[in-house]
Amino acid sequence: ENSSEVELQHITISNNIIYAASHDKIYLANMNDNLMDYAYWQGTATPPAGIIMSIRAFEGKLYIVVDYKVYCQDGDSWKIILADATPSFDELRITNGMLFAMPKYELGVWKVDTENKKLALHFTCCFIYDIEAEEDNSVTIHDVLNLIQLKLQTKLEIEVSCGLFYITKVTLPGG
Repeated sequence: ENSSEVELQHITISNNIIYAASHDKIYLANMNDNLMDYAYWQGTATPPAGIIMSIRAFEGKLYIVVDYKVYCQDGDSWKIILADATPSFDELRITNGMLFAMPKYELGVWKVDTENKKLALHFTCCFIYDIEAEEDNSVTIHDVLNLIQLKLQTKLEIEVSCGLFYITKVTLPGG
């Protein structure tokens, strides 16, 4: 701002444009410009008041989480995307060509319906077991998967992408 240093919290890139968010403002610049020169950066539409918690460019639009609510940039304004229920979201992720909102306090993953501007619960999965960590305190998703398979006596196949995992096949005993 006016040739002063800005502390950035989040960055996303789309169509050769980099979007950088501080706690309360969003800036953009062309990736081919000198990004070290403040003159090449410009502000976007003023985001809703509050703390910007996450930012993602998806399908040519900009999405943000501000104070646990998801918004989509619509020209010079921001439109809130309402959920069927209203969990407190704190992160946006893109995986398998879809945009997801991740709740801070609740379980589940919410898919952002970009056409209808709404959120819908995509899946909820909760397994709570005591897991003994290795000496370096690491527990992998495969450790958890093996424990779930043992406890439920099922065979699960998963796909892991961008920190999300999907159960793609469940084989029950005798099946």
